[in-house]
Amino acid sequence: MALRKMTPFSKYVTMSSNSSRSFFPANKTNSFRNKLLDQIKCGESLPLEVALCDLWYFPKANKEKQTIFGHHDGDNKITVILRYKMIINVWKKEVSRYEEILNKSNELFQRYAPTLGLFLRVDKFHKVLFGFSNKDEKDKVEIPQDYALALGFNVTLFPKGETMAENPPSNDMLNDIDLTMPLSYNIFRDELSYATVEEPAEPTVDSLMKNINTSLQTYKISFTYDGNVISADGVQRSGYMVRFSTFLETIFGIVSPFWFNYDHPSSPSVANIDLDVLHDHLLVLSNVIEPQFFNGKSIPYLGIFSTDKQIVSWKSTTDVSLVHKYPANLLYYPVVDLDTIQDIEIQLCNENMNQIPKMRDRHTTVLLHFRNRTF
Repeated sequence: MALRKMTPFSKYVTMSSNSSRSFFPANKTNSFRNKLLDQIKCGESLPLEVALCDLWYFPKANKEKQTIFGHHDGDNKITVILRYKMIINVWKKEVSRYEEILNKSNELFQRYAPTLGLFLRVDKFHKVLFGFSNKDEKDKVEIPQDYALALGFNVTLFPKGETMAENPPSNDMLNDIDLTMPLSYNIFRDELSYATVEEPAEPTVDSLMKNINTSLQTYKISFTYDGNVISADGVQRSGYMVRFSTFLETIFGIVSPFWFNYDHPSSPSVANIDLDVLHDHLLVLSNVIEPQFFNGKSIPYLGIFSTDKQIVSWKSTTDVSLVHKYPANLLYYPVVDLDTIQDIEIQLCNENMNQIPKMRDRHTTVLLHFRNRTF
């Protein structure tokens, strides 16, 4: 079989947000498309890769005062869950076989929670069926793992609907459970809400903590921080579960994810407010490359860099800044499997896939390099 020799290919493409406006009148500095004068042939016969060589854009001038919040969506949010629950216990000393457990459970369901539509029965395949027909989708039922396994279930949490056990019930496994351990039906509903923390007057831990507590006054929850531990007051008695945003967890050195609740009202913490790491990363996206993974998302990015680290002062009467990227080693990404590339789209976004603010009377320029794929 004859080997096909790859034709050497190398092409630089300069793009501008001011170009191709007759074809793409909606072009703007943070999102634009250029039509190529010479189409780029690619596809299976000529697999290509592309790198971002240079990027020029004029962002809005940095704020004189750096802020803690406002750089990423959700940074100033605190998740609050209020758990309403009731517990129905079936004591093992009152029952000795799984049939008795089912009958006793159904009796207590009707007595204490008739509106929830809870039931247990054995189907024709001799497996236990757990039914939960309550109208509220938020309600769930949880049982101890030992009892779940004895009844044939591999799960302990039951949502609305009917759940069939994977295995037949086992009286032998039931007999192995300690007499002092009841079959507890933990019936609960989680009401989800969010508290918004205002920008503190000063970028200090004390000022931030004050605003955190202000945002949680409605829930009668407050936090204290002593330099080593951060503790929540109010979650022990109220049934609340509270979690900081990932950003706030990072500031306080909390291992993410961490829920403050009755069992875990405090966490080791070493707070560090470093404003130099709070600004957005700039992502350059394009329609001509295969998606790559970034922060758990699959996105077609050509380059990612910190706007803080690569903004260079630029003297001008309009007092703007110029970002000019000269990477030491170009990073090449595979080009999408198309026969030809007729136009190229560029978008400038932050980490949350929100387009960066555009500047009037300015334009963005991008230099790309296409070459034969090397992998």
